[in-house]
Amino acid sequence: MNEQQKSERETIEHLMNKGLEHLRRDECRQAFAYFRMTIAVAPTFDVPYIFASRALGSLGDEQGAIEVLKEGLSRKETFDLRDVLATVYAACEQDDKAVVEFQRALELNPESFLTATSLGAAYMRLRKMDEARASLNRALEIREEFSGALAQLAVIAKMNRDYDTAMQYFQRAIVSAQKDNKPELVAHLESLMEQTRQAHRG
Repeated sequence: MNEQQKSERETIEHLMNKGLEHLRRDECRQAFAYFRMTIAVAPTFDVPYIFASRALGSLGDEQGAIEVLKEGLSRKETFDLRDVLATVYAACEQDDKAVVEFQRALELNPESFLTATSLGAAYMRLRKMDEARASLNRALEIREEFSGALAQLAVIAKMNRDYDTAMQYFQRAIVSAQKDNKPELVAHLESLMEQTRQAHRG
């Protein structure tokens, strides 16, 4: 690494750290300004785009968050930028667009069980249950007994009034969440399982 590269790297680190410091304090406008300065120095570095979008999202500017991620993608295609863009679309209830971006993200990183699960959830919100099941099962092929995918499959089974299958998925999801030491998720899943049990009885 020559002196110029070293100086540029130090500048990027300084600007990113300042931006993150402001973001931690919820000083989102100042944070965004520093992430913008980082982008000016390193336009093909995907991380400042992601944090700039987070800052804008915290300010309630969802469209701005989307545009800055698209800008990043126009400079360099990365899995993280695609995945975050899909997540923002999902949060904005633009699930048609979220599905497209989650699919593109999976093309870049086919081993992301989290992205496959998020894609399944987006399909569920669009009432495309066959596609949702396929994506959630794909997530389980990548990571066996992942609680997030199992819980979504349980909800689909419950919606179809297949209560026995729903209970089985919920039980597996609870065991997985316990192994991952997620007590809040365990409590939530147990509540959903009890609601399913009551619906079955009723």
